[in-house]
Amino acid sequence: MRIVFRSIVTSCAAAILGIIAAAPVSAQSLHGSSAARLDRTDLEAWLDGVVPFALQEDDIAGLAVSVVKDGEVLLAKGYGYADIDKRIPIDPARTVMRAASLSKTFTATAVMQLVEQGKLDLNRNVNDYLDFKIPDTFAQPITLRNLLTHTAGFEETAYRRYSPPLTLRQHVLMIPERIYPPGEITAYSNYGLNLAGYIVARVSGEPISTYIERHVLQPLGMAHSAFEMIIPPALRPFTAKNYGLASSDEILSWTPVLEMMPTEAPAGALATTADDMTRFMLANLQQGRYGDFQLLRPQTVQLMQAPAFVPIPGAQPVSLGLFRYDYQGHRIIGHSGDGEGAHSDMRLLPDERVGVFIALNGDGASQGLFPAALNLRSKLFERFVDRYFPRPAAPQEPAADTAKQHAQLAAGEYIWSRQQKGDYQEALALIIRFLVLKPNIRANPDGTIETPAFLTFQQNGRSQRWREIGPFVWREVGGDAHLVMKVVQGQVRSVWSDQSASFWVDLRVPLLWSARFNVPLLGLAAGVLLLTVLSWSFAAVARQCGRQEPRLADQPGRAYRLGRLAALLGTVYVLAWGVALVADFPSTVGVAPWIRLFQLIGLLCVIGAGVAVWSAWLSCRARRSLWAKAWSVMVALALLYLAWFSFAFHLLSVHLQ
Repeated sequence: MRIVFRSIVTSCAAAILGIIAAAPVSAQSLHGSSAARLDRTDLEAWLDGVVPFALQEDDIAGLAVSVVKDGEVLLAKGYGYADIDKRIPIDPARTVMRAASLSKTFTATAVMQLVEQGKLDLNRNVNDYLDFKIPDTFAQPITLRNLLTHTAGFEETAYRRYSPPLTLRQHVLMIPERIYPPGEITAYSNYGLNLAGYIVARVSGEPISTYIERHVLQPLGMAHSAFEMIIPPALRPFTAKNYGLASSDEILSWTPVLEMMPTEAPAGALATTADDMTRFMLANLQQGRYGDFQLLRPQTVQLMQAPAFVPIPGAQPVSLGLFRYDYQGHRIIGHSGDGEGAHSDMRLLPDERVGVFIALNGDGASQGLFPAALNLRSKLFERFVDRYFPRPAAPQEPAADTAKQHAQLAAGEYIWSRQQKGDYQEALALIIRFLVLKPNIRANPDGTIETPAFLTFQQNGRSQRWREIGPFVWREVGGDAHLVMKVVQGQVRSVWSDQSASFWVDLRVPLLWSARFNVPLLGLAAGVLLLTVLSWSFAAVARQCGRQEPRLADQPGRAYRLGRLAALLGTVYVLAWGVALVADFPSTVGVAPWIRLFQLIGLLCVIGAGVAVWSAWLSCRARRSLWAKAWSVMVALALLYLAWFSFAFHLLSVHLQ
């Protein structure tokens, strides 16, 4: 569910993993070493030596893990607590844990079942299955294939809380803007998978929760699982509580999530156990079969797991409802999920016939870019592969002759393709990018480039240096990570690093639209307007005290006063949007009237910009000091820029999410 709690650009928190320090040997030393034997005895001993230390180090409540191999359950085990206060341990067979976005793979499975039955077509316009219409923003229609590969081109939406929560139909009727042509750019979309689930419900005639229950969970024998945002009464006594920090013993309420998501949420409703997930993993590793039940036909499983879209040449492909997480030369497919106090991961190694499921019921410490739990689930799997399926470390390649030239081409500002566009949130996100995230690639004199952690999902929260080893292919200096770039007509258009799946890419931002260009100008304009208002106030007080010359009369005077009034409106306008940013308007229900009021003030500012230009013109022609003339011009320019910024970044927009 990759939910962005409060706002997509303000929710990133991080922790440095204790798991790395806890591992018996480092990942680097495992490269090229002999593999440990993957059996229950060795696996359990290894996990017992690693996981308890990691949970304590990262301040995480509990973890459940299950591993399957060659058609059998190798191990299912729990660590830590489902309920800290009552000292109830994690039980892999009974403890129900929320799986968040891992739900999307179950929704994709439902879609593929209906494709098998001829009731759905992956390449057909989704409008043919809906009782409303997705606008024809682009010539290409959106298809189910686009929804399952996150290439429909929807903008990211705000996560507002509705009490009572919206129904699934109410949710999908709130259609995000289409900002990319379908099939061109990956941009992770909860809305897209919720829409796919809505189509499943319409075509099957069953609510999506009922469909998943009847056609996936029950036949697989997943008796302690549910596909409902509100967990059924029978499973509630077994449901793990969610925590921020285990040491604080503070339970995170799931109510905010329930109010952000529809009552039936195909993108994030799954709650399950480690033991139940072994059945789903085995079905996916055994050509769709588990026991006597055929979840999907073998050819459908192959289609679902095959590459369906490659965002940049050299990047890992996206599959239908699944992502590729290839690591150390191994083909790995799966899906992860992250919500407030709930994190999960399912990764399959089809060639080795191995599957791993990990779930945690706490966020853990925050020290950098990601919550500790998110890092722990990823690093635990990587250490698992390093231990049982090691590969020789690839030698460090020499730098390409084009490194310095291409480093200069790569330098600049980038933005996630999963972004908010079309309304005031675009401007607020721009400001946060400048103040907090700073997503810029820097070219170094030696031909290397440097990227911030935010841009490449670097898990330790530090920037990275990269050396070009082939045309626009870069390898981390001193590491194994790779970064690739898409180049069009000699210009770098997008970037992707193999430290994450291809659920979105980083898009190059032209200088005119960049945060590093516009936010300083916005600050300068706001400063000019504020100083104008303050000096005008001081001048009025001085006149009352008889310490300043009388104010201008006739037309120049009227123009001067109207220009200052425009500056006052501009100052109020900027301060109002500052309040919206601090108060997190994008995630707040019921703010539309305030937004419209701010926009009305903004429209008056646009008129005021014209008045300020007129005032500056008259001031320059009048007998006034050079300073007074220059300041009038600065006020006019400040208001003109504020008007341009408002339209360019949609502070003034008819559209509201």
